[in-house]
Amino acid sequence: MARLSACLEGVEYRPVFDPEAYPQGIADVDITAVVFDSREACEGALFCCFPGQKTDGHRFAKAAFEAGARVGEDGHGVDAVV
Repeated sequence: MARLSACLEGVEYRPVFDPEAYPQGIADVDITAVVFDSREACEGALFCCFPGQKTDGHRFAKAAFEAGARVGEDGHGVDAVV
């Protein structure tokens, strides 16, 4: 397990999240796994979704969050859900 801040160390990113839900930010969210396939999403996962050759991973973000992913990264920012 790692903190999101450790996963993003040295990476330039723009956080996008509800500041009321995360008053301290999301840097200290615990990450249990990093997945690119929503079917592999689990509790505490960092779900990375990108456009692909056959489909766009953004289409599966909701499924990943329903499976327990807490954080999503789409190349444009980092988002978190409660």
